[in-house]
Amino acid sequence: LTCLFMTVSFLFFIWHLTNKKTLNMVLGLLAYFVCLLTKESAVALIAVFPLLAYFFAHRSPVDSLKSSAFYLLPLGAYLLIRDQVLDGVGFGETLDVINNGLMAATNTMDMYATNFVILGKYLWLLIFPHPLSFDYSYSHFPIVGWTDVQALGSLLVYIGLGVYALTGLKRRDVLSFAILFYIITLSVTSNLFVKIGCTLGERFLFVPSLAYCIALVVIAERLMRKMSDPSRLMRNVTGVVCLFLLPFVLKTYDRNKDWKDNITLF
Repeated sequence: LTCLFMTVSFLFFIWHLTNKKTLNMVLGLLAYFVCLLTKESAVALIAVFPLLAYFFAHRSPVDSLKSSAFYLLPLGAYLLIRDQVLDGVGFGETLDVINNGLMAATNTMDMYATNFVILGKYLWLLIFPHPLSFDYSYSHFPIVGWTDVQALGSLLVYIGLGVYALTGLKRRDVLSFAILFYIITLSVTSNLFVKIGCTLGERFLFVPSLAYCIALVVIAERLMRKMSDPSRLMRNVTGVVCLFLLPFVLKTYDRNKDWKDNITLF
């Protein structure tokens, strides 16, 4: 539901920027408000609206911020409702090593190093989602330091993605948007800024995975432009996609059995 209403709010926002119809703005604000009500991690999406205006409506940075400022209204309304309803419930939760393995770290440096191992795992799950698990809590990720190859490798990959995203801002590179979208939507559950009651969750990749899909399409399209025979590449790409789809279909079918009931899942 979060992903659905997020997409709807994005579409109405872009349509409003292109045709200036007030109805599109109202429907976009309503869709974002409902999106916030479905899951609180949608709060991070407020940072995506200026990017949409900048990359796809070709607005200046200042105009992008101004045109997306209206979306602070549903965000403010949601935060007010959340405060009134929950009245502090859920804040100040005591985290322990049982539900968040990062709590086993004895110092900050090791905690961040292990955190980047987990962030690297998120990227790997996008590329090769196997094996899958519904629980990555206690003892799944051992605490490591910055001498660990996975921690350093993951850090370098994220630095590389960040540098590419920033250098592509001026030319409005869609891959830059995809990287920024991925970082923004994963930030809330990444444990990097705010520790949550979960070490890693495959469900947290549902919305960020849209960035991966965008990136794949953009890269394929750019490869086609460089080919002397685009139709041949299209046939090859189609064949590769079908080849990769088959194991994903089988994996999805097989995983559905795990959700028969609570006993089967656990």
